[in-house]
Amino acid sequence: MPSAKYLQTKAEVHKNDGVSLNMEHPHPGKGGRHRQTETYGMPGKKLEDYLNLQPRDVLARNIMDARSIYIKEGLYTPEVRSALVKVIRLNKSKYPDMFDR
Repeated sequence: MPSAKYLQTKAEVHKNDGVSLNMEHPHPGKGGRHRQTETYGMPGKKLEDYLNLQPRDVLARNIMDARSIYIKEGLYTPEVRSALVKVIRLNKSKYPDMFDR
């Protein structure tokens, strides 16, 4: 988070160097939580608009998207909240020029 496509486009950050959150897949099940995210397979104009957002806005949007998925599934726990906060903090520490105010 933000998406690998965003980081590669905006900051030339390789996808293996970005910060991520493992959104564990339900078992048994198909697809999983990652496929529920707004950015998964984002097409055309919507992707273009997303790529034009400011980094802090994209990070906030992705965090809120993940949060809403966990809330919808009744799985938004203190542990999930803590993991999302950690994603924010890691992004700010790894890429201060991009995410600091």
